[in-house]
Amino acid sequence: MAALQPLFWGSQMPTASELGRSYSPYQFEVKNANSDFFPITISNILSNDGTRLSPFGGPGAEQVNKIVAAELPFQQPSSLAGFAGFRLTPGWYKTDSKAAIAKRFAYQSGVPGVGIGNSFADPMLPPDKVFSHNEIMGDASLGDFWDHGLMINDALWDSWFTSSLAARPRSIGGSAKEDLKSVLKEAFSTDTSSNKAAGIANRRLSPDLQGKPAEAVIDELAKTDEGYKLSAKYLPIAGGFNVNSTSRRAWEAMLMGLKNRKLLYSSNGRPSVLNSNQANFSRFGVASSNKSHVDDYGSIGITNGIPDGDAMAWSDLRTLSDTQIRALADNMVKEVKKRGPFLNMSDFINRRLQSGEMGVKGALQAAIDESSINRTFDELTDMVITPKVGYPNADAAKGSVFTAAPGYLIQSDVLAVLGNILTTRDDTFTIRAYGEVTSREGVVLSRAWCEAVVQRGINYVDPVNSPETAATKVNMKTGALEGTDLSAVNKAFGRRFNIVSFRWLSPEEV
Repeated sequence: MAALQPLFWGSQMPTASELGRSYSPYQFEVKNANSDFFPITISNILSNDGTRLSPFGGPGAEQVNKIVAAELPFQQPSSLAGFAGFRLTPGWYKTDSKAAIAKRFAYQSGVPGVGIGNSFADPMLPPDKVFSHNEIMGDASLGDFWDHGLMINDALWDSWFTSSLAARPRSIGGSAKEDLKSVLKEAFSTDTSSNKAAGIANRRLSPDLQGKPAEAVIDELAKTDEGYKLSAKYLPIAGGFNVNSTSRRAWEAMLMGLKNRKLLYSSNGRPSVLNSNQANFSRFGVASSNKSHVDDYGSIGITNGIPDGDAMAWSDLRTLSDTQIRALADNMVKEVKKRGPFLNMSDFINRRLQSGEMGVKGALQAAIDESSINRTFDELTDMVITPKVGYPNADAAKGSVFTAAPGYLIQSDVLAVLGNILTTRDDTFTIRAYGEVTSREGVVLSRAWCEAVVQRGINYVDPVNSPETAATKVNMKTGALEGTDLSAVNKAFGRRFNIVSFRWLSPEEV
């Protein structure tokens, strides 16, 4: 199931058709109470006319005292999925004219709720398309729909990563800041052989100075606005995971590794540290609670206010049991076998441009759904949508109305934690070799076996090219891939392999 998300920031569409109203079932706005464009009055809220639904009042509204819909991050995300809540609209109109505001509200496909790192299909788009035109408001200028999420995932996940090396607050909630150079000193002036650096939020990034003095690396990355383009060569990943793995034990071990992870949560309005031996996920840098209220369902009700004023659907902390983690590992293997091998991270994250189940959501989201992790929501049959209007992709509109609410675990929640260690290829290989000596008669006189572990590094075989030199580039005029100025040796052999370990084997080990 996919369904339109509660955090799908739909338009007001005051003259919308039935299809248009169904397409935007929820609406969140921040407006001036004295606005003369759509004045906010108590009567307007209480006498909801069906064209502007609100989670806070009106017929069928959820009785929720407060929700967390989005946040302004106070710390650097450690994965591209940390930007999932950012709007994907191409931009706001600078003018405040009524016509511009109406156009802004009516622009549907630019604001699909939680975007980057997710793979929900847009029901207004045919499953095999990334663009379509539907005049749901009877206005030819307001009917363009783009699958911005799919296209942005495609643009980002195989070209960018989040180093977390940036200026940041010196303390949680404090006003003092650490500038970029201070952060870099903390990251690269530590004992890099221990794979620990307090300055790097993603602790799986292991500083490698490439034989240079720490001061030289710090100056290189801090002296120019272009430093972010060079940081990757100093930040190899310790223990990357290949998403093409079909080993259930490997997936389970990787997911179980999330247990005991420390999280920040809000305690009486102040950030506190949650120490837990379970696998916890939060959509935000600071979770709205220290408890997964979804687990309370049955005694309180999914949208009724709990004692602290939240509701389960809108309380974003989710805890996965060992049983759920094992089920997720099992279903990930099934999805890899069904859809793989994935050629790149975009291929892994995005849905397929085709009809059927693979055209509704990506592999990880499908595995989450098949693992019954969100069963609490999906079993509320009166809150599950089966569209009665003519969507081009009706399957994309089916599902719980709570899909992607903060308490409903989605793909980007997992990728926000794991996204920076996932890959679609291996860089470490175990190679075994055998040799023998025979007599003239062909009798084997001696045998030997050996084993080497080799690892692809970032440096080219020929040092004439720097590590950041791309092998190919895109001609922005023609879209064609073109070669770069790599030397002949590097074109033939690429990156250098380093021998990590070598040992002789006994016959019993073969």
